[in-house]
Amino acid sequence: MVEALKMSWYARFTRTLGTLELDLELSSAGEHVALIGPNGSGKTTLLRMMAGAYPPQSGQFTLGTRALVDTEADLVLPPEERGVAYVPQGFALFPHLNVIDNLAFARVELLSKHARRVRAQGLLSELGAGHLAGSFIQHLSSGEAQKVALARALIRAPKLLLLDEPLAAMDAQVRRSMRAYLSEQLASKGIVSVIVTHDARDVLALNAKVYALEKGKVVQEGSAAELSDRPATPFIAEFFNSPQHP
Repeated sequence: MVEALKMSWYARFTRTLGTLELDLELSSAGEHVALIGPNGSGKTTLLRMMAGAYPPQSGQFTLGTRALVDTEADLVLPPEERGVAYVPQGFALFPHLNVIDNLAFARVELLSKHARRVRAQGLLSELGAGHLAGSFIQHLSSGEAQKVALARALIRAPKLLLLDEPLAAMDAQVRRSMRAYLSEQLASKGIVSVIVTHDARDVLALNAKVYALEKGKVVQEGSAAELSDRPATPFIAEFFNSPQHP
């Protein structure tokens, strides 16, 4: 677990999407990373490029010592070969499948569907959600759906987990418990994450390195304390110093 927590990554991407011109360079020496910034600043687009859903116009992306993207070498690995899992906003679970089949649907190399179901049941039990295996998605609470979405991402044993506002749809009480739960699960499984969030409490719970994005550029990076003490923009000052929702 200790070695997995030290997994480093580096990403440099450029891409033009409509009026948004992304030109980003980020890295992690093994710590969690939080992406903050106004709506439309490029946070979700960055996650999708890291996941492989969007190709960059130019750039590099390495995970540990392995190159996932190197446009100069004409290398762009498909999503299933990256060792990266992505949990989008809204969780993207299949409503026509029950929980166990949602997890078993995930592609896991060399495992049959039966083997995936066995692994899925074990993972749900580890997450304290084994009782949900036969439930359909529309019958889950927001907290339960988050656990299922997290389990579906973890079933592939990713080296890097990308989370796009994972707690935004939850009420205050559920958000508090899920924030602690997410931090504990990532620590116990030795997985490094990149999280998009609009709540400073998420940053603090993960002790994350922060990248603040505006208009497709990094405007400040550092610890939560550093950005709070010396904010480079009004958005950063408000993010860390205004009262946050629970």
